[in-house]
Amino acid sequence: MRTLSSLILLAVVVIIITNTSFAQNATNYLVSSLPGIPQNVNYSTYAGLSSLFFEIGPWRLIDNQTLRSANESWNQYANLLFAGESYAGTLISYIATAILGRNNLTSTSNNLKYNLQGIAIGNGWIDPRTQYTAQYTYALSNNLIGDIYKLLVDKQLELCLQTLRNSTTVRVKPCEQTFGLIVNGTQIGTGNNATCINKYDIRDRSSIFPACGDDWPYSLPTLQAYLNRRDVTTAIHANAANVTWVGCNTAVSNLLFNDDRSGPAFDNLTTTPWTVNNALLGRMISERNLTYVVVYNSSRMVPADQPRIRDIMYRFMGLDQRFLPS
Repeated sequence: MRTLSSLILLAVVVIIITNTSFAQNATNYLVSSLPGIPQNVNYSTYAGLSSLFFEIGPWRLIDNQTLRSANESWNQYANLLFAGESYAGTLISYIATAILGRNNLTSTSNNLKYNLQGIAIGNGWIDPRTQYTAQYTYALSNNLIGDIYKLLVDKQLELCLQTLRNSTTVRVKPCEQTFGLIVNGTQIGTGNNATCINKYDIRDRSSIFPACGDDWPYSLPTLQAYLNRRDVTTAIHANAANVTWVGCNTAVSNLLFNDDRSGPAFDNLTTTPWTVNNALLGRMISERNLTYVVVYNSSRMVPADQPRIRDIMYRFMGLDQRFLPS
């Protein structure tokens, strides 16, 4: 059974290095240090860009010149599992199925089988037919659809449902437009002072209209300034001419929010409270080899609001937490 020794996570893209010559060449591109890191800090190799500075990443930006260590980052322990969010809910499932299928082939020798331990999906986009309609239900239950917009939203939702009946894609434009109407309907104020709901965190009503969450996290301008510094682009090997880092490409669609009032269909509906140091942080429900976790008081960037999600990951990985640092 082969265990992968090199695993680089870039958002939902998993790069597996197994070829020796490729692995040796890849080491030339590993990031060994970043400008602004405090002196006398043991820096380990990480991959990704924005993920370095948000959620479970090891660093936080004080300003566009200085970094500090993130106390509750998750970068010390790993085993062979795939993790991701949003469309990774679809992609990772296919990847894992392909790996298991390959392992089961009689033509695959034992030393070429991958010892896949599990998959972890956060806010996963898995079932468009269910989740698109859940967005509408969620918006209604949280009073996000005003009377003026409801007729317009309902009409667009009908078109969405008609399209879904014949759709086999994970992204359906009429349904995306339905949610766009819901979000735009939360506008407060006019002109340059207009704000709207943050579509990634409905507790936040301070996003500038019409961004409505596309300008979030609000530290993105600082991160953009840092990642476009010449010494930083040199450190991360982004040496191509006329390359500028931006937080999000408008050609990339976004997952919005999931309803925390519903989950996968389980025969066993008994939930278990998720607590850390006697604090109630969420609830869990498990059946066979599937566990569903609802994290309370958090946005789409769960580790940013609830960094103790690391506790769930350690449980998932089977680590004995008695021997882990607090």
